[in-house]
Amino acid sequence: DAHFVGSIDLEITLNTVDVASDGEFNNGNDTASASDVITLNWAPVINPPSIEVNNGVDQVRVKEDHSVDVQVKAALNSNSSADEYLTLTVKGIDLTKLQGGEAGFDPSGHGSANWVRVTGTSNNNASFTITLPKGDSYDGTFRFDPKDQSDLDLTGLSVVATAHDDSVVPPQSASSSDNFFITVDAVADEPSVIGHDNSGAEGVSLAIDIDGLLGVDRDGSESITGYQVLGNQGQMNDFVFKVNGVVRAPVGGVVNLSPAEVDALTVTPKDSSFEGSLNLNARILTKETPSDGEFD
Repeated sequence: DAHFVGSIDLEITLNTVDVASDGEFNNGNDTASASDVITLNWAPVINPPSIEVNNGVDQVRVKEDHSVDVQVKAALNSNSSADEYLTLTVKGIDLTKLQGGEAGFDPSGHGSANWVRVTGTSNNNASFTITLPKGDSYDGTFRFDPKDQSDLDLTGLSVVATAHDDSVVPPQSASSSDNFFITVDAVADEPSVIGHDNSGAEGVSLAIDIDGLLGVDRDGSESITGYQVLGNQGQMNDFVFKVNGVVRAPVGGVVNLSPAEVDALTVTPKDSSFEGSLNLNARILTKETPSDGEFD
């Protein structure tokens, strides 16, 4: 039985004989023996449990301003005894990168068993642990909620599953671990743009007045990269578009402007006696500058 635990006693006997070199008067004392008992003991050996995070994929992906659920599964070895139980510990959580700190990490419990923070672990390297009933496996999720308006990744994360057997002396344990990391993909927030109406006498040049504003993320990671004035190309052909006094003809119904040129665009009818209207749309372009690794 490959899983035998216990002991057996064996008696070892040593036999000797004295070979006479000549005649003897008593052959009954030519042999002797001695015995001793030895004990062979097979102690129980606990097998490491299985652990799998995020279906075995190290990288967990989440968009900025969103949360993500990470699946975690752990089980005792198929040859475990009835006295074995599991503990799980997740390590390396930087709570300073989560919305609300500790509130930004929400692991699912198991029946009456709940996760507790490991005493003494720091906010930038926090650990949490859970102890399951004997024989139970874990199949749950870790919800991570990264800080709003931040794309800082969470690296160096690990879940350690440990099988314990306290019924033997000394108590036995064996562990397995799975590492993972969370990539938070930077997302540019929706900006706002207002194009103001303008009017004047027939044939005169009219200035284009555009106001643009970044979205809610104003920590310096987002910037305005430019503006576009859009319209019907056929109608726009009847007008002269100038930026700082230099002609800039629309292409495909679009006039592109840098942030510095947003107040420098004028429109003049080619027909000096033109009276009527030209409908244009204003668009603002922004960019998010990632602070670390990206997947999109």
